[in-house]
Amino acid sequence: MERYIVVEGKLDAELIDQFIPDGMVETVGIAIAGGKSAALPLANSIALAQRVPVALVVDADTEEDDRIREQELDFQDFVGNLPLDVPPVLIMGVPTIQHSLGDPDFVRKVRAFINDGDYALANPFAFRR
Repeated sequence: MERYIVVEGKLDAELIDQFIPDGMVETVGIAIAGGKSAALPLANSIALAQRVPVALVVDADTEEDDRIREQELDFQDFVGNLPLDVPPVLIMGVPTIQHSLGDPDFVRKVRAFINDGDYALANPFAFRR
């Protein structure tokens, strides 16, 4: 695999799988973490072991800007010190991935990660506001 997307659960994987073109199935992997608390450690493990771009695509579980920002900062703190050239990127569905399928910005970020191997390198902290 050339890059991975880590999601919380099976439904999220099915939703994100819709974005992967048929010709890219062999290059983009989807890893199911089995819950939000396991998603970030899994994303980091894949990034460290495989040395490929990884996107953590999770539900924000809120629409409150302060709570979303707190999650973004927690993510930044967790990945900021990893010994990686390309740390994982965070793409949050607000309030959920399923709800965000109609959000052009969310769709653009997911597609950009899937279609452009340099997305993670160019946008390691693209989630910053």
